[in-house]
Amino acid sequence: MVVGTAWLRTDNAAATPLPEISFGTRLPSLDYRTHGVIIPRDADAQAKRGAAVSLRNIRVGDLLFYATSGRVHHVSTYAGSGRMVHAPKTGSVVQTIPISTPAYSRELVATRRFIR
Repeated sequence: MVVGTAWLRTDNAAATPLPEISFGTRLPSLDYRTHGVIIPRDADAQAKRGAAVSLRNIRVGDLLFYATSGRVHHVSTYAGSGRMVHAPKTGSVVQTIPISTPAYSRELVATRRFIR
């Protein structure tokens, strides 16, 4: 299994959010935990840990952090091929979208690696 894909639906049924889980910025923490790697729960704490990686050198499983006014408010997991796995908000369906999506690319402030 690839880090970042554990929460995606693989069937053709109507997409539904996973129940009773507050994703938002916590999705990577939950995902890494399923692989035995413990990282901070919230995006702002995650953005201060791990190894800094340039966007040119990101690998599958690296985390991408987004901020406005210097405050980290969102995190996604790099899925490869220029795409990221993220949960737009609590109650939303986990999805993969291009990392070049304007709403996110203009707020990208850091990339971190937690798995060597």
